[in-house]
Amino acid sequence: MQETVIGIDLGGTGLKLGEVTREGDLLRQREVASGYLTQGEALERITREAEAFLREPAGEPVALGVGLIGR
Repeated sequence: MQETVIGIDLGGTGLKLGEVTREGDLLRQREVASGYLTQGEALERITREAEAFLREPAGEPVALGVGLIGR
């Protein structure tokens, strides 16, 4: 199984998750609306969606990066 990297980005209107190869090829992605969230709600949403996303990896995740909107 090839090594992959998981990326999570919480923006102002959506939460995006993706899995890429070391070469940068996108294997899969998911996007869900987030709207305005408190810090606690954002953490819950990220945790729930990341756990669901990681249940069926396209490869072998070896790293995870998270980007958050500044408030």
